[in-house]
Amino acid sequence: MITAARLRQFATVPGLAAVLAATACAPVETDTAPLSSDPVELVARGMAVADLFPGLTNLCDLDMQFRNVNVPRSQRAEGGGDSGREGRSASQRRGGGGQRDGLEAMQVFDDLYFLGNSGVAAWLVGSEEGGYVLFDALTSNDVAEEDIIGGMRELGLDPGKVKHFIVSHGHGDHYGGHRYISETLDLPVSMSAPDWALARTLGEHPRFGPVPTQGATIEDGQVIRLGDTVINLYVTSAHTPGTISPIITVHDSGVPHRLILWGGTGLNFGADEQRLREYADSAARLRELSLEQGVDIFLSNHPARDGSAGKMRALAGRSVGDPHPFVMGRDAVKVFDILQYCPLAQAERIASGQYDAGS
Repeated sequence: MITAARLRQFATVPGLAAVLAATACAPVETDTAPLSSDPVELVARGMAVADLFPGLTNLCDLDMQFRNVNVPRSQRAEGGGDSGREGRSASQRRGGGGQRDGLEAMQVFDDLYFLGNSGVAAWLVGSEEGGYVLFDALTSNDVAEEDIIGGMRELGLDPGKVKHFIVSHGHGDHYGGHRYISETLDLPVSMSAPDWALARTLGEHPRFGPVPTQGATIEDGQVIRLGDTVINLYVTSAHTPGTISPIITVHDSGVPHRLILWGGTGLNFGADEQRLREYADSAARLRELSLEQGVDIFLSNHPARDGSAGKMRALAGRSVGDPHPFVMGRDAVKVFDILQYCPLAQAERIASGQYDAGS
């Protein structure tokens, strides 16, 4: 894997040290250095912010072997992996027996709640007065019952106040509990049109169950307003053809912040140069939108990706006057250095013939 230590070894490559220095130090909105077609230089630009986003650095691995989980299981090569697992280790997934694995439901902001486990997150946005939007359904009906509905009740929240149920993308670790959630809340599943089309091709999964088959469609640029909660929904061709990545207003003791919830991260759609370039383009677009909207928080729907577990531990011990552990200021938008440049590096790796599918 391309690590920070390995990148330091590349500093003798002509011009690369300057790229590293410029990427690490330049203001986000004025980083206009032309993009190289050299995978190593592109990875260097992404890895310059690795200390801020360690859970994303595997996107920068120039030894990566691509797999494609966006095909029907009957067509998948042996060893192709399960839809949506994003390469997580067993320790990052829920264990057997339906037991919690260390992360509990938690209020993270005045109007944002974590409902999930160490492997995968559902996020609840809003308030009792204005209503809620639920993002994702976790891996199964049982897990959704325990972690989402059970988590809401533990926090004293009324599941009947949920107004919208959105699945970020068509992978089973995010839609697995959709039947229980949809029936319990009497709400349709909402996904983007491209991911409704993807879901129709995948069929039932032995671990996550059947895919959603009908519901509502999220449009790019759609806005949901519930009281003081403003959610701008964006459809990104990235992790899946129609991953939903919203920008959301949340509040910390009444002080507003804007967060980006990157709806899906892994490059598990095969060695597809065009899709990798689309991923990079989507990240570039969301960078501009995040800058325009003053984003200062980065979230994922996998705690290992955004460091939520450590941040929630810090939040639990927060004293009055301490900064909020999730608020990153202007550094939050630097996440797009990894999300743009590293997939682009992988595309250039394929285009230049450096990728060997058999290695």
